[in-house]
Amino acid sequence: MSPIAANRQHAIVMGGSLGGLLAARVLSKHFDTVTIVEKDRVHQVPESRPGQPQTQHLHGLLAMGLKIMTDYFPDLPAELVANGASINDFALSMRWHLYGGYRSQFKIGFPSTTMSRGLLEHLIRNRVLAIPNLKLLDRTIVRSLQTTPNRDRIIGIIVEQHDSAPPRALTADLVVDVTGRNSRSGQWLADLGYEPPFASKVHIDVCYATRIYRRDPEDPRSHTWILNSPAPPQQTTFGGIIPIEGDRWIVSVGGWHGNWAPTTETGFLEFVRGLPSPDIYDIISQSEPLSAIVPYKFPFSLRRYYE
Repeated sequence: MSPIAANRQHAIVMGGSLGGLLAARVLSKHFDTVTIVEKDRVHQVPESRPGQPQTQHLHGLLAMGLKIMTDYFPDLPAELVANGASINDFALSMRWHLYGGYRSQFKIGFPSTTMSRGLLEHLIRNRVLAIPNLKLLDRTIVRSLQTTPNRDRIIGIIVEQHDSAPPRALTADLVVDVTGRNSRSGQWLADLGYEPPFASKVHIDVCYATRIYRRDPEDPRSHTWILNSPAPPQQTTFGGIIPIEGDRWIVSVGGWHGNWAPTTETGFLEFVRGLPSPDIYDIISQSEPLSAIVPYKFPFSLRRYYE
């Protein structure tokens, strides 16, 4: 039996977003104590923290994701609905324009839910932090990995908290990195003398922009999720609008290879007007904006082959 399997006293999860919370939930059944380490301050409200740039944009929870989360938290669907999320049949509630036409609507029997990413994480976090053997250290930066003297095994991490306390060691039998796109594990392993993993990049130069609008709950489209997908390679723009809690729409539009959505008032509307179907423009041109236009850019998708 490996040392990790033999010793199950303490597990550390680096990253307190949705992936980290779910990883901690799983580990709480197998370790005496689980500690989540998160660099941002965490408030017990739905939020988008500085280290979560994508949480401000359009999210949907598909059927299998909802099923897995419900297996861990049986009251989650009812709590989502109580907080204003929509749960509907995935294929019956869609209006999806793709390759020049609309996909057929039909009853598939699988529910999907639409809500803000902040609300979903907030409800999951409340349930995870209620687990007795689990704790969260927020405002805590991971500086490096801690190893055995011969560097053959990771035995913890070195952390520094935002209150200017000196760095300290947190030992663990298992360390899980769920810090996402800004993970430093590859660099830390290289610093320890390990060969960096092979990485592949797909250059896409994508940018999308998001805005929140007021939603009329009496509108027949109010519980419909609408996607506008391109017909590549001729078309390089996309858009989506979904209902979220608080009688709001969230709209994300963008494109690849420099065909980006503007963040000015008139530019954003004109970009939406230029999508292959008029559905999103028909809604937002008659709706009250409730937020600024928030962009997000990344030049490539990256995969590191740690295996």
